[in-house]
Amino acid sequence: MAGSDAIIKNPYVGPRPFDPGERLYGRDREIAGLLQALSAERVVLLYSPSGAGKSSLLNAGLIPRLRRQFDVWRPTRVGHPLPPRVPATVNRYRMSALLGFEQGLPETIRLPPDALAELTLGEYFGVRPRRPGAPNNVLLVFDQFEEVLTTDPLAIAAKRAFFDELGELLQDPTIWALLSLREDYLAALDPYAALIPTHLRHRFRIDLLGLAAAKEAIVGPAVDRAWAPAAVDRLVHDLAMVKLQQPDGSFVEQVGLHVEPVQLQVVCRGLWDRMPADDRVIDEQDVTAFGDVGAALGAYYAAAIRQIAGDDARAERALRTWVSEQLITAEGIRSPVLRTTGGTEVVDAQISRLVDAHLVRAEQRGGATWYELAHDRLVRPVRADNDRWAAQHLEMVQMQAAMWARQGRSPMLLLSTDALTLAERWAAGLPAPPGEPDAAFIAASQAARAQERATQAAQAEAMRAAQALAAAQMQAALRLRRFAWLIGLLGALALAAGGAAYWQYQSAAAQAHGTKR
Repeated sequence: MAGSDAIIKNPYVGPRPFDPGERLYGRDREIAGLLQALSAERVVLLYSPSGAGKSSLLNAGLIPRLRRQFDVWRPTRVGHPLPPRVPATVNRYRMSALLGFEQGLPETIRLPPDALAELTLGEYFGVRPRRPGAPNNVLLVFDQFEEVLTTDPLAIAAKRAFFDELGELLQDPTIWALLSLREDYLAALDPYAALIPTHLRHRFRIDLLGLAAAKEAIVGPAVDRAWAPAAVDRLVHDLAMVKLQQPDGSFVEQVGLHVEPVQLQVVCRGLWDRMPADDRVIDEQDVTAFGDVGAALGAYYAAAIRQIAGDDARAERALRTWVSEQLITAEGIRSPVLRTTGGTEVVDAQISRLVDAHLVRAEQRGGATWYELAHDRLVRPVRADNDRWAAQHLEMVQMQAAMWARQGRSPMLLLSTDALTLAERWAAGLPAPPGEPDAAFIAASQAARAQERATQAAQAEAMRAAQALAAAQMQAALRLRRFAWLIGLLGALALAAGGAAYWQYQSAAAQAHGTKR
């Protein structure tokens, strides 16, 4: 792009969370409410739906406003992988939290992991250096706190030990805490609430962006370009589109009440990058030409899938197949799917990265994990990009295999004999055996053709037997007719012989009668 640096610089962050120092638009009401909650209570539980932007709210909205009131430590998490050589006896949740707190200190004064492993939360608080001139009150921020529940789910004793330490630390009236987690984990947190001094009674919820807030998040960052109101309305309309089921079971698209912050950032960042450098007004024509929501979300989906799969085409296909066939129905509706331990080439780590990218949402229901596509607006872009990728990377037999699997493995879609021969040659030329569903499709086609040949052979044998039986029956009938003819002939001869004998008898009788006279 040509033009000034102001034009070149993209003000939208895209799919990542906002960093400290970046301006967060559309969340002033939530920030004010959360500030009020923290002013009134020492321990606050912040919760929201997945993808609502809690991390952005903390980093760019809340923490900068609290530094005058608190010594705010760097936000930490309790689910980070632990470094090597950490003893297995160390409480993983505490250790992860301490490692996160240490990242907020200059590298020269950080404690090594082996020293951290010896400290409780209270002991660490006593030895950690404080920021010069910092207020006396300390604010501890735990982001993605649901990890205490999802990381090593059966480590109940370790979880309780962590909450015991955290509760003891929070007995100190100079220590404040903000715990941020997804709302679908609220119920699972209840068994540990009694271990915290406030029993986690003070809670604050944020939702996805409302339509007015979404407009502010679109317009606010664009200091070097002006948004035409009609363009903003058009973009928000497209981003908020959802599918609603009607009483007759059909689905209609309607403008919903909320917009996913991540999707908004993805679309706006892509539009900004594609705009001509000298175009200073974003109008409806620009939204149509450069800000197509479907194209932007499809490109984001494709980039995320590539990053997760790396250079492994088989892994990428498995991921795309899982998304399109498990999370989307044949009618194009989002469908939740239960997390399973097998039966798919897609593993939990890959799905977790789809969740982190806000493409998939994970939800706890009745002690089980369910996955769902994050938004209705993703259905068409995902399908379109999967079709594009398949046309570029898959052989015809692979596309047929995908259709066969998608349509319930219908026998009508299996390969003919000639097509099967070509598919077998293709599979034989691969460096490794074909993956699913290709191998199953070829095997099913082979079995069907073998059954077809067996059926044809049986039919031919039955035909030959029928022909032989018919021939035998014809021979038998011919012999019977000959026998009947012979019997008839013999009967006629016998009848003729009888008639001749009778005539002779009559003649002899007549002669004898004449002699007597």
